[in-house]
Amino acid sequence: ADKIVLSELHNRLLKPATDVGLSYVAGLIEADGSIFFVHTQSKSHLVAEEDLSRKRPSVIPKNDERRRPRMTIAMGALEPLKKAQEIMGGGTIERHQKDRDYTMKALVIASGNSVLVPLMRLYPYLSSYKRNQALVTVAWVEEHMKHKQKSPCSPYERHLVDLSRTLNSSPVSRLP
Repeated sequence: ADKIVLSELHNRLLKPATDVGLSYVAGLIEADGSIFFVHTQSKSHLVAEEDLSRKRPSVIPKNDERRRPRMTIAMGALEPLKKAQEIMGGGTIERHQKDRDYTMKALVIASGNSVLVPLMRLYPYLSSYKRNQALVTVAWVEEHMKHKQKSPCSPYERHLVDLSRTLNSSPVSRLP
């Protein structure tokens, strides 16, 4: 069933690739980009008061299934990120989370449901490896938008998050 749904979504997203700017951004995503899901939390999810001062809480309840998609490009050079930001018409440049030397920057192209439009624009320019990640993410956003609320993931959304995690950790990113 996944293959049929994702195949139909692939056919809907695949359009002729003619935009040089979008192909530039897609190249950056291929080399230094990520399409993934992050765990989201609110202050009500924190257990200890001292955790409120931290950016990331240290305690995540096991039953909390809140996720949101995120698309980023991370590198040391700032100019390519600024160019990609201009081409995409937005995004935020910030210090890369895993950078301890303060030399890496990350362009967060989109996060949450807003990732849908950039992914749809970039899809024709991505390799099959990144297309599979994009397909799963677009399917998740479309499913999530049906609920119109900030609720924990449905079983199908959870399945798509797990599939995304598998695709991101696999040396050959293929859909099952």
